[in-house]
Amino acid sequence: MDQHTDVQLVRSYRAGEKGAFAEILNRHHRRMQAVARRYARREEDVQDILQDAYLRASQGLDGFRAEARLSTWLHRLVANSALDHIGRARNRVETPVLDEDAHRRLGMRHDPMHRAELRMAVRRALKEVTPGQAAAVVLVDVAGYSVADAAALLGVAPGTVKSRAWRARERLREVLDPALARDDSTAARPGQLVA
Repeated sequence: MDQHTDVQLVRSYRAGEKGAFAEILNRHHRRMQAVARRYARREEDVQDILQDAYLRASQGLDGFRAEARLSTWLHRLVANSALDHIGRARNRVETPVLDEDAHRRLGMRHDPMHRAELRMAVRRALKEVTPGQAAAVVLVDVAGYSVADAAALLGVAPGTVKSRAWRARERLREVLDPALARDDSTAARPGQLVA
């Protein structure tokens, strides 16, 4: 696929070619990383910005009209992700890591104060795992991507996504057990989804 132009890769991605997105990221990763580093002070912030930009790219490529070069479009995505990241940090506004549906699947009660504490605990816990593990568990367990789709987004094998997500869940379970213990006794534990 190296010989394909960026526009051909976008067309292939739209047509369902699994490796096209990984090739786009491989081709543009260094530049995207350089843009993220201009905005971020810490390496973990760079990784957060890139993960957000990758997710935005995967969701927005269907709307890419090729009026500008793909590299320019990706540059703008990273810059927007970085500005959003900076804004959240500056305002100290906690955005939910788990959406309403995820809370329902995990059997968590709807107590705003408890949920705010739990969100903060989850964010802290995600810093206890590698960026690859965090990306895998967030894409599969929170965003609802299939293992195959998450693998394509991250440019790794599906087995790697499964392994990373499993390791992340195990570590999150260790870190979050005290926070979840304060939840209702009928609530499910991490990894035990309820219908």
